[in-house]
Amino acid sequence: RSVGLENIARYRDEADPAELTLEFYVGGPSYEATQTNISNLFLAAEQCIIRREGDIFEYAAVLTDREVEDTEVEPYHLVTCTLAAVRRKPLSTIYTEKDIVIFNEGNTKSGARISFTATKACESFQVMGITLDGIQKGKTYVIDGMKGCVTADGINYFANTDLIDFPKILPGKNEIHLSESMPVMVSFYPV
Repeated sequence: RSVGLENIARYRDEADPAELTLEFYVGGPSYEATQTNISNLFLAAEQCIIRREGDIFEYAAVLTDREVEDTEVEPYHLVTCTLAAVRRKPLSTIYTEKDIVIFNEGNTKSGARISFTATKACESFQVMGITLDGIQKGKTYVIDGMKGCVTADGINYFANTDLIDFPKILPGKNEIHLSESMPVMVSFYPV
């Protein structure tokens, strides 16, 4: 799982995610085209988001195994993709300029992405218990508990924080505290 626990990061084994198995019949006008289509399917499945019609959930997934079986019906092959996945609801985003209580419908904690464009300069600004120093008007600051980074206008800003752990949204009610009024956007996946 990724730092924020709402996504899969390749080559990590911190938790056992759910397993999905998808089967496809893949063909083409020639043997070469069929093999190209199979290869393109595997490329698309390496890291993907799976959505099913009528399902309120989406599945952030990575390919863990694959199999190709000849169906003896030319030019079709049965392709089986096995994926590790995290079930989540679509991204939830809340905008606020003051303290607010938000609700996470998920039943496990999930990484939060906090971003704001400073409307004024200030020595420090605190959001969700994290202090950022040297805030400059007009710069966009992001504390990304999904990817595990802190930036100011896209440049590493981690050293200018007192960050010990990346922000997470717990199941149920969560209080978002701001040290002063500033337009802030909080995003998370209900997992």
